[in-house]
Amino acid sequence: MNCLYSHYALFGFSKFIAVCCMLATVVDAGATTYRVRAAAVDSAGVAEEFATWRIFAAADTVHPVAGAVTGADGLVDTPLDSAGRYMLDITGMSSQRARTPFELTAERPVAELGAIMLAPSATELSEIVVSAQRPLVVKEIDRLAYDVQADAEAATSPLSDILRKVPMVSVDDDGTIKINGSTNFKIYKNGRPNNSFTNNAKDIFKAIPASSIKKIEVITDPGAREDAEGVGAILNIVTDSNTALEGVLGNVSLWASSRNLVPTPNLWLSSQIGKVTFSVNGGYYNSNRKESESITSLDGVYQSTGNHLEENGTAYAERNGGYGGFEASYEPDTLNLITLEGNFYLSNGNSVSDTRTSLTTPAGATVYSYRSASYYPRNRYLDFSGVVNYQRTTRRKGETITLSYQISTTDQKRKQQSDYTEAVNAPMDYIGITASSKLNFIEQTAQADWSRPLSSKMTLDVGAKFIQRDNRTKSSRDYLGTDRATADDFTHRTSIGAAYADWRGNFGKWGMRAGLRYEFSHLSAEYRLGDKRSFGSNLSDFAPNVAVNYKIDDASTVKFSYNRRISRPGVYYLDPTVTETPLTTSQGNPRLNSATQNSLSLNYSLIRAKFNLDVTLTGALSNDQIGQIKRVVDEHSYYSYANLNRYRGASLSVYAQWSPGSKTTVMINMYGGYTRHELKEEGIAEGRFYCNPYLNVSQKLPWKLQLRGYAYWWSGDLGSVYSYSKNGSDGIGYGFNISRSFLKDDRLRVSIGARNPFGPVHGTYRSYSINSDYLGESVTRYNSSREVSLSVSYRFGSLQASVKKTAAKIQNDDLSGQKL
Repeated sequence: MNCLYSHYALFGFSKFIAVCCMLATVVDAGATTYRVRAAAVDSAGVAEEFATWRIFAAADTVHPVAGAVTGADGLVDTPLDSAGRYMLDITGMSSQRARTPFELTAERPVAELGAIMLAPSATELSEIVVSAQRPLVVKEIDRLAYDVQADAEAATSPLSDILRKVPMVSVDDDGTIKINGSTNFKIYKNGRPNNSFTNNAKDIFKAIPASSIKKIEVITDPGAREDAEGVGAILNIVTDSNTALEGVLGNVSLWASSRNLVPTPNLWLSSQIGKVTFSVNGGYYNSNRKESESITSLDGVYQSTGNHLEENGTAYAERNGGYGGFEASYEPDTLNLITLEGNFYLSNGNSVSDTRTSLTTPAGATVYSYRSASYYPRNRYLDFSGVVNYQRTTRRKGETITLSYQISTTDQKRKQQSDYTEAVNAPMDYIGITASSKLNFIEQTAQADWSRPLSSKMTLDVGAKFIQRDNRTKSSRDYLGTDRATADDFTHRTSIGAAYADWRGNFGKWGMRAGLRYEFSHLSAEYRLGDKRSFGSNLSDFAPNVAVNYKIDDASTVKFSYNRRISRPGVYYLDPTVTETPLTTSQGNPRLNSATQNSLSLNYSLIRAKFNLDVTLTGALSNDQIGQIKRVVDEHSYYSYANLNRYRGASLSVYAQWSPGSKTTVMINMYGGYTRHELKEEGIAEGRFYCNPYLNVSQKLPWKLQLRGYAYWWSGDLGSVYSYSKNGSDGIGYGFNISRSFLKDDRLRVSIGARNPFGPVHGTYRSYSINSDYLGESVTRYNSSREVSLSVSYRFGSLQASVKKTAAKIQNDDLSGQKL
C-alpha cells in the first residue's frame, strides 16, 4: 500500500530516464574511432554464453575501462575512448580465464582478435556471475556481491553512494544504512567484524573513497561456518584479493559540499616488498553545526487525564574525528600464509539543545512548564581492533587449516550538563543535572578452522571458537539543588565456546548446504557499588541451517533456505544505571538472555546479457527478542528491556538492472514487507507495512563524461510496539552527478553532484507514540536536505598485488545495543 506513494515520488524522475535513453541512442549512433572485436569459444569451437569480459589498460590492471557479459553468440564488440595498449580478460561460466593483449593506434583503430578459446575448468564453478554492462554482481548460495571496481562511478564516489546501488541495501538521507529495511546487521571488513564500521558507518563511509574497495558482499543467509550469532545480516566490505605481482598503487581523494566546506581527505596505499604485501589507509572527517541543525516539535495527550503535552526545541552537534587501518600478509612459501590487520576510529564532539516544555489541562490551564538547556561538552569515542591469522595449506588441493586471534576494544567518555529554568510548578525537585559516564569494552577471540574437500563436488568445514567479553560502565549523576546523587560501577562478562560443522556440495544443477552450530555461554554480572547482588547464568544454543539451490537453466536459478540466528545483549541493554529526566526514567536489564530468530527464504535469480533480476521472499519469527518495556505512571514514562518481544516479519526484496544501450544502465533496488511486534504479557501488539524503492540511472557521454541520476523514498518503519515512523512526499530524496576523467590512464577524476536541488529544502522525520497512556506525534525538521558537492580523486602507481587473506576469518556479530 505504501508503495503507491513511491509512484508519485519517482514519477518526475522518469523524465530523466527517457532523456538518458535518448542520449544512449544518439551516442551509440555516432562514429567510434577505436574499437575491439573478439569471440569467446570453448574447446569445441562453440560460442561461450554469458562469458564475463573486461578490458584493462596495460598500465593499470586493477581498474577496467570496459566490461560486460557476452550474449548467446559469445561476441565482444565494444568502443574504447583512446588509443593505447590494452588487455582483454575473458572468463566463462565454467571455463578458465583467457587474457589477450592488443594495441590500438591511429593507423589501426580497430583490433580484430578473432576467436579466443576458453579452456574448461578442472571443477565446476560454484558461483553464478550476474552481469550487465556495469556493475557486475556475483551470486553464491549464501551471499550476493557487488563488484565495486567494475563500477565507473566508484572512481570519484564515496562508499556511501555506491552502497545505494547494492542489492538489498539502502542508505537513508541522513546516512543510515539498512539491509532489507532493517538496521539489525553487522558490518565486516574482509570477512572480519569491524566495530568501527558497525558503530560509525555514517561518518566513515561518507569519507572512504569507493575506489579503494574491491567488492561489497551482502550475506543474508550465513551458514554454520559464519557463526550462529546475530539476528540480522552481514555487510562485508572487501578491500583485498589474492594476486601476487610486484608494484605500488595509491589513491588520494578530497570531498566537500555546500553544507560543509571543510574537505574530507582520504589516503589509500598498497604495495609489495618481496614476500610481504601491505596496504594502509586513513582519513579525517568533520561534521559541523549546519549539517545537524534540527527543529523538533512534540504534541501528545495522556489518555488517563486528558492533559496535553507540548515541546518545541532546537538542537545541533559538532564532531570531528579520524580513522585508519593497515593490512599486511607474509607468504614464506606456497603452503603458509600469515596475515595481520589493525583498524581504529576516533571521534570527538559536542552537542547543544534548547527545549520548552508545557503540560496543560483539557481546558487550557497550565499544569507545569519549564525550559531545558542541555549540552555535552565532551563526547569521546574510540574503537580499535587487531587480527592475526595463520593459514596452512596442505598437499591436498583445497585443504586449509587456519588459526586466528582477534582483539577489539571500545572506550567511550561522555559528560552532560542540563539546566532547567523558567519553571512553573516544576515536575522535578532539581534545577539541573550533571552527569558523566565511561564505557570500556574488550573482546578477545581465538578460533580454529579446517576446510577439507571430500571430493570434487563436496567440501566439509569444521571449527571451534572461544570468545571472552568484558564490559564495564562507570557513571555518576548529580541532581543540582538537591542532596541526591547516584553512582554505578557495573561489570558484565560473557564467555562463549562454540563448535560448528558445515557441508557444501554441487551436483550438476543442484547446489546444497547444511550445517549445525552449538554454542555454550556463561554470563556473569558484578556490582562494585551499592547493595545489588552479583549473579551468573549458563546458556546453551543449537543453530541449524540448510539451503538448496537449483539451476533451472543457464539463465535462472531458484534457492530455498532456512537458518536460525542468535543475538546477545550488549552493554547498552544490560547497564542497570538509572537515567532520569523530568519526563522519563530508563535503565538497562543485566538479566537479559540471548534471543533466537528463525527464518525461511525463497530466492529467484535471472541472468541475461542486458537484464538481471533477483527476487527474495523471506519470512522470520522470534518469540524471545529483546524488547523495550514502557510504563506510564502519573504522566511519567519508565523504560527498561526484557526478552518478551514476539516478532513476525515478511519481506520482499527486488533488484533489477537493465542496459538498454551499450552506455546506459538503469537499476532498481526495492524492498518492502510487513513487520509485527507483540508483548503478549502486556497484551499489546502492533504491525505495519513498509516499502522503500531506490532508482539509479547511469549514462556514459562523450568526452569521458559520466552522468548519473538517482531517486529514493523512505516510507518509515515500526520501531517497537510503542512507536513507529512514517513519511509522505517529504521522504523523497533525489540527485544528479556528473564526472569526468583527466590525465593519462584516467588517473584524475572530478565529480560534481547535487542533492535535492529543487527541494524539499528540509528533511522531515515523523514518529508516533502508541499503545501506552501517552499518545503523541514528534516531528523533527533537518536543515540539510539540499546540497552541492565536489569530489576529486587521483590514482598513482600501478599494482596487481593486494593484501592476501586467509580462507577462514573471525566473525562475531551477536551483540546488539553495544554503543551508549
